[in-house]
Amino acid sequence: MAFRRIGINKLLAVIVLALGLVSAAHAQMYTSPLDNFSVPVPKGIGQRVQPQNDNDGGIVAFHDDFGGYRSIFYLRLSPRSIELQKDPEAHRANLEKFFNEYAMTWLFKPASPTASVLHSEHTRFGEENAYFAIVNLPEGSTMFDVKAKKRHNTKRGMMVFARGQFIYMVGSGENPSVLELGSSEKPLDKLIEAERAKLISFASTIGFK
Repeated sequence: MAFRRIGINKLLAVIVLALGLVSAAHAQMYTSPLDNFSVPVPKGIGQRVQPQNDNDGGIVAFHDDFGGYRSIFYLRLSPRSIELQKDPEAHRANLEKFFNEYAMTWLFKPASPTASVLHSEHTRFGEENAYFAIVNLPEGSTMFDVKAKKRHNTKRGMMVFARGQFIYMVGSGENPSVLELGSSEKPLDKLIEAERAKLISFASTIGFK
């Protein structure tokens, strides 16, 4: 199933690096310009909101001064993809395909060429099918290492699911190197557990319309 690449050059920096124009998070609620969802703005010191969209989808990223990161990517589904949701196996395959063939190829790799998947699995979000993954993004942090003159490495948790006429991918992640935790970075099994819980908690705050 093909997925349309919406405003890809503009979205790359938002979903991976959260660069470009940003605004301080003064509002307590963010509503998608397509009016398909609203979500409380996550709390954080220096929290900023960076949205980008066109008529078929977009992304909003929330990031703070300490590397905290949450994002919601959304894309309008074709009638065929909506129909696939009625077949559980086909729907599961479509979610996995979206992540591996669309998100990794067109969103992550162009901005972090050595991006890789550390873990992936089919899971559930509420009563619906979902696809969960941990992505390693070398130099993909929102924070800059002044001494090394490059961005910090980071890992992101991602969860893909469909609601109504849209497919969504929510993301979260912290930047342990910014906090100088160094070798005390979470082992993969602990990271999987923590990111899965954070993503479900964050996604549960989204009001879908």
